[in-house]
Formats: sequence, C-alpha cells, structure tokens
Amino acid sequence: MVKKTESGIEKREGNPSLRPIIVTFAVMLYVLFIAQEVVFPHVLSPILNALPSSYLGNMTLAYFFLFGLPVAVYIVYKLVTRQSLSAALFIKSLSLKNILYIVIISLAIRSVFVLFELGLPFIFGDGVMQWRPSQTSRLESLIHRSVLVVIFEGFLFRGLLWREFDRTGTGFWKIALVTGITFGIVHNGIFQIGHTTLSGIFFYAPLIYFTRSIWAPILHHVVMNTFPSNPANFVSSQAAYETAVPIFLIVLVVIAAVSIPFAVIFIRKFVAENKHRVAKKAEPQKKDKRFEIAFWALIVLLIVAVPVFRM
Repeated sequence: MVKKTESGIEKREGNPSLRPIIVTFAVMLYVLFIAQEVVFPHVLSPILNALPSSYLGNMTLAYFFLFGLPVAVYIVYKLVTRQSLSAALFIKSLSLKNILYIVIISLAIRSVFVLFELGLPFIFGDGVMQWRPSQTSRLESLIHRSVLVVIFEGFLFRGLLWREFDRTGTGFWKIALVTGITFGIVHNGIFQIGHTTLSGIFFYAPLIYFTRSIWAPILHHVVMNTFPSNPANFVSSQAAYETAVPIFLIVLVVIAAVSIPFAVIFIRKFVAENKHRVAKKAEPQKKDKRFEIAFWALIVLLIVAVPVFRM
C-alpha cells in the first residue's frame, strides 16, 4: 500500500510479502502456458468461429484473453475489496511537459533503433532487401501495433505486475528487472526477446517510476510502435522498395541528428520535473530472506522459460 507523507510524496509501506512473486508466477504461467494450451484452443477458437471474420476483432479478443484477462481479474479484485483503482494501476494524467519530453526522447531512441535494425543489414549486406507485401491494411496494422498491443501490455506489465512489487517497497532495479523480463519473454525470437527485455528495464521502467503514471510507458510504447520501421508498407513493388530504403535511411539519420540533442536535454528536465513524485522507501527493516530467495528463483524460472516456451 502507498500512503502520502505530510509533504505529499508517496511512501510505500514495505510489508515483506511473497504475494507479488506468487502473482507474477501465476500470471506468467497463464500467459505462457494456460492461455496457449487451454484458453486459445478451447475458449477463443470457438468464439472466433462463431463470429464474423475480422482482423482487428480477432486480435482484440486474442489480446484480451492473453493479457487482458489477468488485468480484468485484478480490477474485479480491487473493486470488490474497495481499493482505489487509479492507485492500483497508476491511472494518473501526464502534464504537457512530460508528454513533450517522452515523445522527443522516444523519437530519438526509436530512430536509432531502426537505423541499426534496417541500416546494418542494408549496409553490410548486398544492398538488396526483399520486399514482402503486407497481409493487412495500413490502418489495421497501425491500430494493432499502436493501440491494442500497447494498452494490453502496458496495463499488465507496467500496471498490475509493477504495482504488486511496488506496494511492498521492492527496490527500483528489482521491479525493473522482473517486469522487463516478463515483458520480454512474451515476444518471439531471441532478438525480439532481448530487445524488449532491455527496453522494459531501461526505458519503460524509469518512465513509470518517475511519473507514477501508466500513461508514460504507454505513450513511449505508442511512439516506438507507430514510428515506421520499414518502408515496405508504403511501396508496392520490389523495385520501389529498393529505391525507398536508402532514402528512408537518410531521413532516419536526419531525424536522429535533430532529436538526439533535444532528447539528452529533455532527459535531464524529465528527471528534474518528476523526481519529487518518486515514492519514498519504507522505514528500514530486516531483509526478508524468503522474499530474496523467492525473487531470484522467479527470475531464474523466467529465464529458463525462454527456451522452453519461446524458442
């Protein structure tokens, strides 16, 4: 539970508890195994077969059963026990300054990432990249990446799981580690798992830590997923694609060159603007060995889950 001090700064009670570890284990067991082996084939598939075919409709139901169901159960629990839903999921508005800071910082980060993802294969390859037509419309693809994914993943990993650890006074880096790893292993492929895990630890975690708002990491995620990562969706042939790639890379270099200096400035301003919102630690108390052992056992289990469930 988080209380307000006389100065208005949030303070965590820090009661030793294994609850966040149990909740995280249960959620990941559901996401990685139960949803895939039980819910999808025996619950979701019959529903989809009975409904008219719709890409966005199907994806919404799939994300709800995969990520949304644990959050829905968590919300019902909070309502039944008459706890604050806004505090439970960090539902707090962002200032215009924070919105500007996050957008520019995210733009700089994403432009650099795409330069590496697309630029390195192009430069060190043979200069010819294979164009593949998209199976969905641009609008549907945009809504999928920039709305469905960010909302469902945001409320599960930076809402439910973050809050469960935060309420017990767990340190920032431990929460960042566990939420970053859980965020990473729901993706496929070693590159995506590594990329999203590091993003969860070093980008998404500081955003919610400083702002105490779920909308901060969600906004970052929106920018990251909306920013075009490949011109393939904007052309209609292999020849047009080969022409578009070098132009796209030049545009990326310009965007990175312009946004990075501002991002460096805004990171400092962002921290200064929000450091007073960081929840104070609980009163010093003896370390709970059960929690430490269970926490690191959970981390090991999550890492072991990568080759078992995602490779």
